Amino acid sequence: MTSTLQKRSGIAAIVVLVATSVIMSIVASAMVATIRSNRERKIERHQIQLRFVSEAGALRTLKILDKDPTFLGEEWVLSIDPQTEQSATIRSTILEDQTGTKKIEIVAILNHPNPHHRMQLTKTYSVQPTRK
Repeated sequence: MTSTLQKRSGIAAIVVLVATSVIMSIVASAMVATIRSNRERKIERHQIQLRFVSEAGALRTLKILDKDPTFLGEEWVLSIDPQTEQSATIRSTILEDQTGTKKIEIVAILNHPNPHHRMQLTKTYSVQPTRK
């Protein structure tokens, strides 16, 4: 009888260990999926911020270029979140091809204290001459 009881308790222990392992695997998979989803949302948010910053840089450059046709570009830093020290560097450059068509090149760099989280977006916008 003792032998049968020991066998049953041994089998029960193995079943508990297997069940615990399966549950831990499921929990670990859920945690990895949550962390990955969080990271993807942050990247998407940063990409949206870069697009907005790039468009703001292009609009700013257009206004300056409208007032001063000899303007060649500038670089400025925009504070995005003072708590995390996150900022964006916007570099605008006026390009002109052989036909005299002007283009604005905007390089927007999302600065982050962690260099692995830095992102860059480069966009070129065609400039239509204004009629006065």
